[in-house]
Amino acid sequence: MNHFLSLLIKLVAIFGVFLLVLGLGYGVSMQNIVLFTLILGIGAYLIGDMLILPRAGNGIATAADFGIAFIGLSLLSYMFTNVQNIFTMTLIATVIITIFEYFYHMYLEAQEVEDHSEEDRVRKHNTELQTETSDELSPYPKNENKK
Repeated sequence: MNHFLSLLIKLVAIFGVFLLVLGLGYGVSMQNIVLFTLILGIGAYLIGDMLILPRAGNGIATAADFGIAFIGLSLLSYMFTNVQNIFTMTLIATVIITIFEYFYHMYLEAQEVEDHSEEDRVRKHNTELQTETSDELSPYPKNENKK
């Protein structure tokens, strides 16, 4: 998987959403939009896409990305902007990013499939445990006569 290209796609999408929602909708400065994009984009890529997605799947990773984006954008907006309604601004931006993340995770999983062999994917994603059983339920052989 080409991490640079994957991260670049994510950063461009997040920047576009922030530019539309935060910049045009709420008057957040371009400096803050770039700062928010870098912090949240890289953080969400490392946590949501590299750690959670391979282990838990698309649904859990998308929910985790929603949480990361909502909490992170709320905190960053509170610290660096003077927007009056941070909750609404954050919710709108986060919902749009979450929709993008769902499809972005499909792209990442498709890239991973091309990069790894079938055996690697099965071993990596097989989390079911199995037990061994035998036919012997008694320590004594079946053919032994009872005394």
